[in-house]
Amino acid sequence: NSDYLAERSIEEVYYLWCLAGGDLEKELVNKEIIRSKPPICTLPNFLFEDGESFGQGRDRSSLLDDTTVTLSLCQLRNRLKDVGGEAFYPLLEDDQSNLPHSNSNN
Repeated sequence: NSDYLAERSIEEVYYLWCLAGGDLEKELVNKEIIRSKPPICTLPNFLFEDGESFGQGRDRSSLLDDTTVTLSLCQLRNRLKDVGGEAFYPLLEDDQSNLPHSNSNN
């Protein structure tokens, strides 16, 4: 029983994970990386004409958070368990025998 996902690129595995029902935003909310605040709480208390604001401290949730979140592949593996290995390696053929040949191709 081979692990066909290990042979795929991370972009392809992520795409399949999303198709299997994975929700990145939900995962980030569960890990408390994304925190929602009511919009009224994000307004400044005082605003000058030049755009400088006073009164509200800088919200930590708007700053860069370089936390790494590991996504579970259990749901994806359950969805792919009945898929045969040949589905991971589609046969691609370039059938040039039916095309007319011209001298310019030589």
